[in-house]
Amino acid sequence: MSRFNLLVLFVYTVLATACATSGTPNTRSVSPRVSPQTGAIMGHFAAPGGVQTLMLQPADKPRRHPYSKGIHAHVDARGYFFFENLEPGEYYLMSLASGPEGRDFYRLAYNKKTALSKIVTVSAGNLTYMGSFVIDNVISDLLKLDSFRFRRVDEPTEKQVLQGVIPMVVNTGWEQLVFRRLRDM
Repeated sequence: MSRFNLLVLFVYTVLATACATSGTPNTRSVSPRVSPQTGAIMGHFAAPGGVQTLMLQPADKPRRHPYSKGIHAHVDARGYFFFENLEPGEYYLMSLASGPEGRDFYRLAYNKKTALSKIVTVSAGNLTYMGSFVIDNVISDLLKLDSFRFRRVDEPTEKQVLQGVIPMVVNTGWEQLVFRRLRDM
């Protein structure tokens, strides 16, 4: 193997290792509600290998550089996600990592104009249902960007998502909004 090939392999290995996340979804606890002036976004996402990390971007704040980090969701093993303590405003899904140790990375948007998900508006003191999404038909190619299909699906419904996020939000103050929304349906 030539020195150049070894160098390329080494750089790829280092980058892949640096970009990897833990082997389980982001299961840190949902933060308590800090203010009635903040809101939350919830939904469901299915991807090959399960969703490990899901990031959100405020629509009115451009990213400073291509690798800037968005706001991380709480994602459970079933794919339900919850973003909490968001300032009122517009948001869109930016990227996700799935598969073993989060090795599969999917860029869902470079900016507001290219967002594959709909842009949702968060208002103070409210939950916003973003929707249910699936990534499938993935074609991986080491020499070019992966190709995949991103689509909105009907299931799980908003009611099922509300029921699915309950274990994540118990004893945080957010459960009151979840139960109120379920009651009003």
